[in-house]
Amino acid sequence: MEAQIRTLKGLQDYVDAQSGGPGRGWFRLVYTPAAARKVMEQGKLAVLIGIESSGLFGCSERGGKAQCTRADINRGLARYKRLGVRGMFVAHWINNAFAGAALEGGVKGIFINILNRFQTGATSRRDRVRVPARASPSIRSRSRCSRG
Repeated sequence: MEAQIRTLKGLQDYVDAQSGGPGRGWFRLVYTPAAARKVMEQGKLAVLIGIESSGLFGCSERGGKAQCTRADINRGLARYKRLGVRGMFVAHWINNAFAGAALEGGVKGIFINILNRFQTGATSRRDRVRVPARASPSIRSRSRCSRG
């Protein structure tokens, strides 16, 4: 991920060089909402650095147990903040100590479940969700869940 972040920063430098110098390009990395608003008001593209990973901070899961500590998480958060990351999706294809993986059907779902089995020791399970009888009719009609 660090190489990708360096590439983003290099892209900003390249766009700036093509536009007359530092800060003059249309591609701007921003780190706060106020900076994003200012950049957009100038008609430029405000870009937040975000990451998505199933293994952030080494927080995989094996046998239902987290493979990281609170200290690992705090160190990881501080490190990515220093690198300029301002958004994180803490799950992707593999279940981890933070969240479950994406549920997909078909061949993609089979592939994701194989990955989960290999890395965590377990496959993903889908349980039926009970939709309350008082739920709106549009929710009940779109749901593939059991009703109750």
